[in-house]
Formats: sequence, C-alpha cells, structure tokens
Amino acid sequence: LEKQLGEDLQKVQAELQNKNLTALEEVKLLKAEKSKLEGKMRSAQKEADDKVKRLSAELESEKVAKAYLEKQLGEDLQKVQAELQNKNLTALEEVKLLKAEKSKLEGKMRSAQKEADDKVKRLSAELESEKVAKA
Repeated sequence: LEKQLGEDLQKVQAELQNKNLTALEEVKLLKAEKSKLEGKMRSAQKEADDKVKRLSAELESEKVAKAYLEKQLGEDLQKVQAELQNKNLTALEEVKLLKAEKSKLEGKMRSAQKEADDKVKRLSAELESEKVAKA
C-alpha cells in the first residue's frame, strides 16, 4: 500500500510538474504576447497623437486662412462700396452741372429767339412802310 501510495504520489507530482511547466510556458507566451500588444498599443497611440497634432495644426491653419480671407473680403467690400459712392457722387455732380448748363442754354435760346422775333417784326414793319411809301 505504501508502495502504491508512493507511486501514486510520484504520478501526481509528475502530472503537477508537467501542468506547472505547461502553465509557466503559457504564462511566458502570454507575457510575450502582452509585451507585443503593449508595443503595438504604444505605436498606435503615438500615431493617433501625431495625427491629432497634425489635424489640429491643419485646422488652426484653416481658421487663420478663413479669418484672413474674411478680413480681406470685408476690406475689399468696403473699397468697392467707397468706389461706388464716389462714382455716384461724381455722377450726381455731373448731372447737376449738366442741368445748370442746359438751363443757361435754354435762357440763351429764348433770348436769341426773342431777338429773332423782334428783328422779324422790325423788318416786316420796315417792309410794310416801304410798300406803303411806294404805293
């Protein structure tokens, strides 16, 4: 019985040792896998951080460019408005001058017409006088 117990104990110890070695080997493999995964994770995290930095820089660049364009567009719009206002004022001034010139010309034309009418009346009267005198 003691011999049997001794043999059984040795079998159990051998099985336990095998299981222990298998477990130790599995732990070793799992640690190696864990180490690889941690490396991949660090690499992926670094890539993600780099991408976030790059995208943040691009976004900031675009914000700066947009602000510049909006500012430039506003300035250009103000310039155009100022130019249009100046052109409008110039046109209004020109219209005012042309109206004044038209009024002067109309006055001169009325005066010339009156002179012509008076001259026609005078000449007609002289002609009538000569006809009466001849008759």
